[in-house]
Amino acid sequence: MNEKAFNKKMPKTSQGFIGDEKHIGGHEQSNHGDHEIKKHLEAFDKKKEEAILAEEEEEQQDDDQEERPSGQSALHVAAADGDLEEVEKILGNHSTDILNSKDENDWQAIHEAVRGGHTEVVKYLVAMGADIGATTSTGGSVLWWAKRLLESDHPIIQYLSGIGAPEIANTVEESE
Repeated sequence: MNEKAFNKKMPKTSQGFIGDEKHIGGHEQSNHGDHEIKKHLEAFDKKKEEAILAEEEEEQQDDDQEERPSGQSALHVAAADGDLEEVEKILGNHSTDILNSKDENDWQAIHEAVRGGHTEVVKYLVAMGADIGATTSTGGSVLWWAKRLLESDHPIIQYLSGIGAPEIANTVEESE
């Protein structure tokens, strides 16, 4: 919310907007001392700043949502970012159904964590029951993706191989 839009929402005095020092007059000037007017203006400025910041945060959230592929959850994003604390928080506040939720490309949070090379997030998701055999619509299982996206000695490849994760290539062929 910009300042002009904010001011439209605020009550008006006979002399202008409350809080607009250029237009203080009438009731405020006649009935309140300079100290009271200053406190009022400071409170007004604080509310104005809070409203503008809240509007900017809401706009940023809308922008973030637009950048996500369809069906991608907050868990997908946290896993892709390698934000283990956020992943733990999300899974702590939801049923485990979200753990294996898929986006429009059949990617799950564990695929996103693998793509980002986030070993600790991958380990946590596996411990929580992530489906290590799940395949994406355009690729394969998490180990299949790891071997294609990461260096051959990456800890995720070692970890997934060590726990017996299947390396499955998606064999779905497009019809001609």
